[in-house]
Amino acid sequence: MKMPRHPYKHWISGLALHLSTFEAIPDQLFTKLFQLNLEILSLSHVDINEGSVQLKQFLSLQLSQGIAEIHMHQCTAQVLYSLLMAIQDRMRPHLHTLCINQCYLSDHHIIPLVGHCPGLKTLKLHQCGCLSDEGLIAIANRCKLLNTLIVTLPPTIIQSNTITTRTLEALNANCLMLRSFVCGGQIRITEHITQEPQQSYRFVITTNTDHLPPFGVGE
Repeated sequence: MKMPRHPYKHWISGLALHLSTFEAIPDQLFTKLFQLNLEILSLSHVDINEGSVQLKQFLSLQLSQGIAEIHMHQCTAQVLYSLLMAIQDRMRPHLHTLCINQCYLSDHHIIPLVGHCPGLKTLKLHQCGCLSDEGLIAIANRCKLLNTLIVTLPPTIIQSNTITTRTLEALNANCLMLRSFVCGGQIRITEHITQEPQQSYRFVITTNTDHLPPFGVGE
């Protein structure tokens, strides 16, 4: 049998590192992964050793090489911090899909993040904390190519009033390609879209999150 001319690493475009429980990934693994040139990366229940910089370096390399999609589900704060810092190293115009599920985020995290991702088309922040108008307006101002935006509350919080019609107005004015805005548990949004006469927007507003698919690449 004739051996392939190029190593298999050149054929790998996607990597899903999904663990059943939280487990610290040794630095040596990420060092070996430096050779990959990924288009899609998905991490679930990943932890790293305190003080480790290998994950951040790996993420920075993939972002610099033009990775298009990153998915993160229930990873530790250290892993999330590594991702945020890697994105903010420089502008990341090739990143078009960012999905973060059940990892704590606030406006303080989101505002500098979106300033480096002008090409985002899909942004899903599912069960990630109590974001407010401040963070959502920053998204609207910096991510004008958005097609899908999902922002939902953590399971421990039933409802919030931190996102208002100011966000809807900013999205309507700036995100001309936006088709879907899912915003669960925000009572001011729910009240606004159910009152008569109903104001029209260029995108569909959904407050029911029951239809959201489970976590995974291509979600």
